[in-house]
Amino acid sequence: MLLGGGLGEKCPFVKNQFYEKNVGQGGTGKGTKGGDGLVVIEYKKPGAHWSYDGEYGSTRDWEQYFSSQNRMGKCDGRRQSPIVLFEHGAKKRAFKKLAVTFRPVKKATVKNTGYGVNLIGKDLNGITIKWKGLAYTLDRIEFHRKSEHLLGFHDPSPLEAQLYFKTKSDVVALAVLFELDKSNKENDFLDQMKWFALPAGTDDSTPVYNLNLKELLAPVLGHPYYDYRGSLTIPPCTENVQWIVFKKMATISAHQAAIFPFISNSRPVQHKHGRRFTLSS
Repeated sequence: MLLGGGLGEKCPFVKNQFYEKNVGQGGTGKGTKGGDGLVVIEYKKPGAHWSYDGEYGSTRDWEQYFSSQNRMGKCDGRRQSPIVLFEHGAKKRAFKKLAVTFRPVKKATVKNTGYGVNLIGKDLNGITIKWKGLAYTLDRIEFHRKSEHLLGFHDPSPLEAQLYFKTKSDVVALAVLFELDKSNKENDFLDQMKWFALPAGTDDSTPVYNLNLKELLAPVLGHPYYDYRGSLTIPPCTENVQWIVFKKMATISAHQAAIFPFISNSRPVQHKHGRRFTLSS
């Protein structure tokens, strides 16, 4: 990453823990290029801190801090997520119901990562999806307030659940968006997760038992969905993630939407760069 400044000027201080010690603080970069005073800033290896809008910068900084140029990530790539999805811009395909196999989740953990709320645990691995002939196992579920993907040019929905399935080399991510229930009915699956007792502090966690993942996906399975090639929505923004975004939304009560421990943990929509997306309906 290059930071500009006049010859002999100090680089501006940027508070980010993935700078090498004293580099980028007081202009102690390790060298200059050319005669224009541009300083090369060296970084620590991956595992760096980041934020949506706070102590470690904002989402606007990711494409610089986690870029292919500094080998920290792909947040500056051309196949980034999330994106806006809309019916009239989609390539149409005959509907084929997704093949998801469910197993009991006897125990899992709800964890506050400091960036969001994740559902993790070995029992999740018993849930699989088949996509283009390959079987993927569920690794984790991430929750984002507000939704990252947009269905049409509308405001974000209150919540998005992202189910990450993987093989040794590939990732398929399912996105379920939530809208407010008209009768203010609570979402049963979120209740199973002890949604009203979500861990509030970074690295805090809560054990949960006897989860039924069918409760999460039942409202959307069997309904149209978009698919496209994108990325992880958090650093390092790794690309070649196969996204499946359901057109139909699940529902959530106003109280459940309000209780989430983050004001917002969503990345803004990204440029498509000519990518096509498909609607199966």
